[in-house]
Amino acid sequence: MTGQMSPQYLLKFVEELKKRAVPAHDIESFERHCASLSNGAVTPCPFCYVVNKRGVLAQRTEVAGLVVLQCENCDISVVVRAP
Repeated sequence: MTGQMSPQYLLKFVEELKKRAVPAHDIESFERHCASLSNGAVTPCPFCYVVNKRGVLAQRTEVAGLVVLQCENCDISVVVRAP
């Protein structure tokens, strides 16, 4: 998935990382990384990022205003509201 990351996507990713008890400094690092992305950059997988991997999220489907994003590396899926 490319383009500017939606703030609601970032909020959802942070929420999911917190659910998995990811340390705060790793979550903050992910947030800084996302803020530094240029328009057109791929959307990094938050779960791969915090373990120093290079996963990329791809949109799999969109139904009723919900988007399923799945990592091409680790296969984890995240459901977010469409921007």
